[in-house]
Amino acid sequence: MIFLLLGTEELPFDRAVDRALPLTSDDDLVVQHGFTPPRDDAERISWIRFAAYDRILALCREASAVVCHAGVGTIMTAMSAGKTPLVIPRLARFGEAVDDHQLQISSELARTNMVVHLEDADDIREAIRLTAVSQESRERSVSLHRAVAEAVDDRHWPLSPWDLPLATWLAAA
Repeated sequence: MIFLLLGTEELPFDRAVDRALPLTSDDDLVVQHGFTPPRDDAERISWIRFAAYDRILALCREASAVVCHAGVGTIMTAMSAGKTPLVIPRLARFGEAVDDHQLQISSELARTNMVVHLEDADDIREAIRLTAVSQESRERSVSLHRAVAEAVDDRHWPLSPWDLPLATWLAAA
């Protein structure tokens, strides 16, 4: 299941729905649509206008990918669920926002690899695939770092003078 979050902005965000619709050929799509009108003819889509934070967080955790607008709260929610959000910023020129602050947010967070910024020409399926591979790698890395940190904290673990700098660096990374 792919989770698409459009936020609570009162302006519709049909462009994001258009970008995500092709994904329904392979996956179910759950859309938190807010003020964007749901589409009656779309198959494999569940529409949720608004939901409590706990439900949004649970859907983020359950989803194989989270695609969203560039609202900071939405991005942070997806990240707290362990996802790297694929972000489609709302743009003023399309009447989706009053200014382009979401473009600035998405671009800056993408620069630091915290999100995947989706431009109009980007292949959303390929971005989801790359995000899944990146997320798997990150999870393995976090597991390794935790194991090393636990080993360093274990007072019975023998350390030679050469092991200490490496173990300390790995635990801090």
